[in-house]
Amino acid sequence: MMKFIAYKGHSVKIPPNSKAAIEAALENDIDGIYLDVNYTKDECLVCNGELDNSIASLLGLTSSYNLNELKKIDLGEGYGSRYKGERILMLTEAISLIDEKKEIFLGLASGSRRFPNIEERVLDLLEENNLTERTSIVSLDHLALKWLKKMNSSLKTFAMHYARFAKPVDFAMDVMADGIASYYYLLTSFVVEAAHRELLDVIAFPINNPSVLNEMSEIGVDIVFSPDTKLIQELKNKGISF
Repeated sequence: MMKFIAYKGHSVKIPPNSKAAIEAALENDIDGIYLDVNYTKDECLVCNGELDNSIASLLGLTSSYNLNELKKIDLGEGYGSRYKGERILMLTEAISLIDEKKEIFLGLASGSRRFPNIEERVLDLLEENNLTERTSIVSLDHLALKWLKKMNSSLKTFAMHYARFAKPVDFAMDVMADGIASYYYLLTSFVVEAAHRELLDVIAFPINNPSVLNEMSEIGVDIVFSPDTKLIQELKNKGISF
């Protein structure tokens, strides 16, 4: 059965990685939540993507500002009055909102290339809170994934790709990852079959279209990241299974 993960929460017309997005996602039948993670100048882990309009376009990287400065920013700006007052979440705040039965996927994007030692900081937090077995790390920094796997073998890791690779499965295996995470249009049945031969899982993202969802199901994708959890719920309510 394909797993459905809320990509940055339910982030259709809701600030991504926000409390509102997480709560909206949990109203639907999903298997887990994906959140972007980086950190602040005063070394607080926060949920915010490097390209999220709310902060990146205004200030740049969160690592240039202290948490109290970032907390002043209204993430709901431009999303309507309903989301006015949404604030950036610390990673611990976000995790506390997620049902213990749900899986957690944390995107570290560029990893230590942008945020030095972020993998170590995230791993420390996960271990301190006994979260490693329900958490997976997704990153473009493949060498950092290898380091994480050596530090804690129970932590699942996925090698992320934004461009077409000749042998994405080989890249994943080289860094001891548990799978690959790719833009859906980069995936083919050949890639998925190659991954499955090596017992690797395949993530497709971001998907908010029924026809694309059906295509991913047909080629055997294991996990889907979707920003539209209401769409997933509607399809399930109609008895459509993937």
